[in-house]
Amino acid sequence: NTVVVTNGYDEEDFPDEPINAPGTFSIHHVGMINKARNPAVLWQALSELCAADPVFKNDLVISFTGKNDHSVDEMLQTYALTENSKHYGQVDHPIAIRHMRSAAVLLLLVNDAQDIRGRIPAKLFEYLAARRPVLAIGDTQGDAAHILQETQAGVMLGLQDKQAVKDTVMRYYADWKAQRLSVPPVDITRYSRKQLAAAYARLLDAL
Repeated sequence: NTVVVTNGYDEEDFPDEPINAPGTFSIHHVGMINKARNPAVLWQALSELCAADPVFKNDLVISFTGKNDHSVDEMLQTYALTENSKHYGQVDHPIAIRHMRSAAVLLLLVNDAQDIRGRIPAKLFEYLAARRPVLAIGDTQGDAAHILQETQAGVMLGLQDKQAVKDTVMRYYADWKAQRLSVPPVDITRYSRKQLAAAYARLLDAL
């Protein structure tokens, strides 16, 4: 018999304060992007959207908090997205949390690996607590996809599904323009570390 206790978020890191509407349409990734997680499908999609709509290109900011593999900058240059990108580098955790909460959309990337369906990036739970829509790229039937679905916090898109990426980005963009970009007020406290510790304790008691 197997029971899974996932990672989670620390409630104290996320004060119950109103989230200011983001002033730019920022797609923000927090954490490291290595070569295996560099999402070519996203850069292709954003490049085509920018070419088709100069207003979208002017509004778009691709933000990075953390360290990226050099291949990310190379692809941004290849797809003419360098001027739309903003790099914050490595920052302290409280600043990273502020970046999450001020983003229009949060970007989650799942490695294309043998165990992709079981991979749940730890940052997913902080993304949930940040209460910003999540654009994820990975396995649409994986565990991370199921968590996004049950919490209504975002959407998992296929690793090669460029059209779905374009459609989702434009839907988020339209909501941002209309000042209604948000996530439903679904209860996510079951993913708080306090609740997860309690679940662990109950499991040990049962054993």
